[in-house]
Amino acid sequence: MAELTTFYCEEVFVFLNSCFMEDEGYFLALLRMFGQALTWVMALPEAQQGPFLERLDRVRAAGQKIGWGVGDEMTDLWWQARQDIPE
Repeated sequence: MAELTTFYCEEVFVFLNSCFMEDEGYFLALLRMFGQALTWVMALPEAQQGPFLERLDRVRAAGQKIGWGVGDEMTDLWWQARQDIPE
């Protein structure tokens, strides 16, 4: 599931680059899927997380350009997932 949810988040930006969309429901779905992707990735063994985290960090950076608070929410989800790592 980590691969699928990460791929979905990446493809959202492929779609947004080909057309202009300002739909709150679309952005909310992206945020939910980004959160799910982080949850799946953080559940993987630590040795497998790196490539997914790199991809999701690129998604998070792309989200900073959207507006509507998407980038801020992605950053919040990013840090929340990273803080939830058991020590």
